[in-house]
Amino acid sequence: MLVAHYRKSTVFKRPSVIGWVVFLLLFVTVILLSYQRYLLFKEARKSVLANAALNARDKLKNVLDFSSVATRTLGFMVIQEGGKTNFDTVARKLLDSYKYVDALELVQGGTITNVYPLAENAAAIGYDILRDSLVNKEAERAIREKKLFYAGPLPLKQGYVGIVGRLPLFINDKFWGFSAAIVKLSTLIRAAQLDSGSNKDYIFQLSKVNPNTGEEQFFLPHDGAWGESDWESVAMAEGDWKIYARFVNNRTAVALLPFMILGLLFSVFGGLFAWYGAGQPYRLQQLVSEKTRQLKASEERYFSFFEKASDAIIVINAAGVIAEVNNSVCKLLQFSREELVGRNFSALVDPLQVAADPFYLNFQQQGKELLQEIRLARKDGGFVEIELSVKKIDGDHHLAIGRDLTGLREAQKQVAISESTLRGAFEHSAIGMALVSSEGKWLKVNKALCQMLGYLPEEMAAMSFKDITHPQDQQEGIQFMTDALQKDAGNYRTEKRYICKGGAVIWVNLNVSAVRDGNGRLLYFVTQTEDITEKKKIAELLQVREQQLRLFIEYSPAALAMFDKDMRYLMASKRWLSDYGLEGKQVIGRIHYELFPDNPQRWRDIHRRCMNGETAKSEEDFYVDENGKTIWLRWEVHPWRHYNGDIGGIILFTEVITRLKEAEIKFRNLVERSPVGVCIIQGDRFAYVNPQFAEIFGYSQQEMASCTPAAKVLADESRYIFSYPQSNSTTDDAHFMQVEAIGEKKDGQQIFLEVYGTVATYEGRPALMCTLMDITERKTAEYMIRDSEEKRRMIMDAALDAIIGMDERGVIVAWNPQAEIVFGWSEQEVLGQLLADKIIPVQYREKHRKGMEHYLKTGDGPILQRLIEVSAINKMGEEFPVELTIIPVTRQNETTFTAFLRDISERKRTQNKLKESEEKFRNLVEKSLAGVYILQEGKVVYINPAHQRIMGYSLQELKSMENIESLVHEADIPHFRAYHQPGSDTAGHQNQYVLRALRKDGRFVYLEIVTSEIIYEGRPAWIGTLLDITSRIEEEIRIGRAVNEAQEKERMQIGMELHDNVKQIMAASLLTVDFVRGNLSDTRTVTEALDNLKKYTIQAIDELRRLSHRLAPATDVKDSFRDQIEYLVATMNTDDGLKTEIHVTDQANNMPTEVRTAFYRIVQEQLNNISKYAKARNVSIRVEINKKGFTLLVRDDGQGFDSSLRNDGIGLTNIRRRAFVLGGIAKITSRPGKGCQIMVFVPAV
Repeated sequence: MLVAHYRKSTVFKRPSVIGWVVFLLLFVTVILLSYQRYLLFKEARKSVLANAALNARDKLKNVLDFSSVATRTLGFMVIQEGGKTNFDTVARKLLDSYKYVDALELVQGGTITNVYPLAENAAAIGYDILRDSLVNKEAERAIREKKLFYAGPLPLKQGYVGIVGRLPLFINDKFWGFSAAIVKLSTLIRAAQLDSGSNKDYIFQLSKVNPNTGEEQFFLPHDGAWGESDWESVAMAEGDWKIYARFVNNRTAVALLPFMILGLLFSVFGGLFAWYGAGQPYRLQQLVSEKTRQLKASEERYFSFFEKASDAIIVINAAGVIAEVNNSVCKLLQFSREELVGRNFSALVDPLQVAADPFYLNFQQQGKELLQEIRLARKDGGFVEIELSVKKIDGDHHLAIGRDLTGLREAQKQVAISESTLRGAFEHSAIGMALVSSEGKWLKVNKALCQMLGYLPEEMAAMSFKDITHPQDQQEGIQFMTDALQKDAGNYRTEKRYICKGGAVIWVNLNVSAVRDGNGRLLYFVTQTEDITEKKKIAELLQVREQQLRLFIEYSPAALAMFDKDMRYLMASKRWLSDYGLEGKQVIGRIHYELFPDNPQRWRDIHRRCMNGETAKSEEDFYVDENGKTIWLRWEVHPWRHYNGDIGGIILFTEVITRLKEAEIKFRNLVERSPVGVCIIQGDRFAYVNPQFAEIFGYSQQEMASCTPAAKVLADESRYIFSYPQSNSTTDDAHFMQVEAIGEKKDGQQIFLEVYGTVATYEGRPALMCTLMDITERKTAEYMIRDSEEKRRMIMDAALDAIIGMDERGVIVAWNPQAEIVFGWSEQEVLGQLLADKIIPVQYREKHRKGMEHYLKTGDGPILQRLIEVSAINKMGEEFPVELTIIPVTRQNETTFTAFLRDISERKRTQNKLKESEEKFRNLVEKSLAGVYILQEGKVVYINPAHQRIMGYSLQELKSMENIESLVHEADIPHFRAYHQPGSDTAGHQNQYVLRALRKDGRFVYLEIVTSEIIYEGRPAWIGTLLDITSRIEEEIRIGRAVNEAQEKERMQIGMELHDNVKQIMAASLLTVDFVRGNLSDTRTVTEALDNLKKYTIQAIDELRRLSHRLAPATDVKDSFRDQIEYLVATMNTDDGLKTEIHVTDQANNMPTEVRTAFYRIVQEQLNNISKYAKARNVSIRVEINKKGFTLLVRDDGQGFDSSLRNDGIGLTNIRRRAFVLGGIAKITSRPGKGCQIMVFVPAV
């Protein structure tokens, strides 16, 4: 089952699978985007078609306007003259004035009596349209609605297809007949540009539902199904027509094709990129993780040494009262923290010292950092002397850091003893030491320096440092002396050359320190000199050996490769590359298993063991190559180590012995390629040496063969090794040896060797057969380890954390000074004692014992190498919390434990207070009705429940978003950035703004946001609160739209009245003027015409006056408010079907202009609502005025409505808005069948 799960999980990690998955995801995304683009493209085309249809409708209306004006003018003159008019003259003038009108008719009753021009329309005379069932329905509709209505297109009696606009005429409220205008269909199409010749991009169609059949009829000669989705239509109420529009060419697919091709290419390249990226080995991640873990462990281990201060710290306020102390102060003065905090600092100072020097006044008044010795009182009545450093930390507090001088005073008593001790150390030091004057003269030198340079002390006293310094190294020393005199330089360390008395040049490691008096004046220099000539030679030789090793491996005749711990190639011989088919390939840095993925698991296991310090080899091993051939080889794996002893990787030696296996090649070939030196000694000469042996000593094999005696290559004390029993027997007297020796190379350099030897027979004679290895680096590493141990001990002594060592029996073996401070036990008191008895509380000791036993048996320790918090006890038996890290170390089957402890009592108290404060703040935020969020580095790191309710997203969903700006409306992103960027003009202030944001459900909401810059978890961040004001914004938008619609509606009504009334009156006046001009000789006729003209003018003036009152009723101060209301009622109640009672006193004339205007508009709006919807018979309008304000009541007895269930329409919304603008209220009360009452109250200013 586990194997199946592993295989399933690895399938989805394969680069090809990941590539296909990414390709499919991208391709699906492209398809979805293409579909969305198709919808947007389609919507855009529909919008264009809708505009084209609207433009066609406007052109058609312009054509019909000509016929409308002509029809209304003709009808107006007929009504004014009681059915009598000079038809031909008037019709001729109208046709000349209004193009696109093909004929005019007068229809008395239902019969056509007059038509102009008569020539092509004579067939229509006498035709009764009301009796013809094919056309009478639209004529009857015009009579019923008492307005102009267009019939057609339909076949006329005249023989052509046309549109007839009929205006019903009423004289003395009795139907008289029609004035009619005829527009031929061809004229209409040409004028409205609905034909194909006028439009290259669009095709238009005109249709109408036949009133007799109920079927839709189309009138333009265009084929195609106009009910499909590639068209848009608009309606024309004048004739119940519908205008269709669609594109000549449909190029939707062609427009989307490039996008889909690019999307497919993007998906392919995305899949390839994912395949390529996923194919990269995961070794980088593993290496980074391992290095990160090691670095983190190292940082935590060493940072803990310096984290906790052991000095006494006191915080003092401006009044001299102690505000805070640390544990060191309490231990030093033997007071508890509660006893010290709130106490005046001067009360702790020795009264004698206060009288002599009021220290506490000095540091408060001077306002600068002070350093002074002071005596403070202990709880037991004694005094403790401390060195106190005081520094002002803010306007009201000083920080005092004290160091106990008790030990210092004791130490001063030992100064004399120490001086004599140092004098002895100076004289008998193993390294050269000297005192040098500021001029460079030797003031005093020790014996070691004289021996190093070959001079007597008297000779050195007469010399300067220049006399023994190599000329090329003198300038550096002169520069330091100059800096010490002028720039207060303190230390100088370098490697330089000295010239001895005999002229020999030696390398020294020189350390120079400047000694100054209390005023900083230079007194002399102290120098320490170490002869490093041999070290220099060894370092140079190491560089040579490293290059030789690289060349040896590269050009070694053996198949040899060096790997790091990740099995990456560091070096490889050419033979290795040749044997394994890697010639011409870049292998350095690559992983061995990548180049040989079929490497057997048993070999991988061997490599892993060798990484842990084992060595492995096989004289015979095999594998089957890609051709099925069995390849025999001999291999050997060795770990290689760094200078500090840590394993750095392995060296892999292999030899293909297929031929050796088949041909039984002699042993010499193996020895020749051995990685260790091999020699055979007979007598005192080398009978054989392998190349490695010769290379170790720096000779060639030929030189080694002539080297006599053989022991010449060993130091004197090691030459006995190359001697052997002079016996002919290899059985009785044979012996085996393993020793370390010192060798001498050809250049005289000494090296450390590890030698293995045995006596054997070689070519029939006794011989000593030896193998040896150069272990100089290992020896150097051992010296460095010992040095490291000494450094570790010094670090433990200086550590700020308590460090305790324990063996596997639970006995304390190490106890640093900080442990003495933390637990109160001295090192002498605890060494050799059980750890559990000293620092572990009683209730945890049994658990500690069982945990130790479990670890020693199984190697499993759940709390080891982890930072944990536990309780400990001190010498006083007090239990307190500590941070603990335990590191086990196993060497030579013996396990020791090192524990790092830190007293965290103070931190715990601080954390508890902080936790309590954070809990209060969190409760406040979590229960807030406003959404709260914290934004840090462009990422949301916190939201409260209200934020999730408003936006719909959880914190995890917001954190996973790559860019939070994707939730902000595109137009509002600049504002969002301006209020959430550090360093901007808004930083450091509280900012309030409104933006649109995208909810999880896809809706945009309006948010009112207040932001401030804060510090969150140690880093800058932005905290914001937000409120959903979508309802408020939408209400404002709805009201704005309602106002605009009301204004547009009123303008349209005024325009229609100007068009339908004033324009017809003026047109009739013009016709009358033309008529008078043609009949000036007929006085009677002219007089009648002028009377008609006067009547037309009076009607126009009255109509204009009525319209002006509608536009600005309340601004006309000549009329009382009652008169204005009465006039309004009269103009709106045209059919006298509504009885109105008006109760308005003269006091209403004194209302402010804005109140009069608002009341007038409210009455106008409500009368309009009553006439449309209420079906009322009686209306009461009342205006009341008192000291509190102004009240308007409008009541009707109509059908009413349920005001508790019904939302306000535009009219009622306008009423409420007008009252709100004036600071008043509007109350609407209505019930079904009980009418409606509107009460508006506006307070007096």
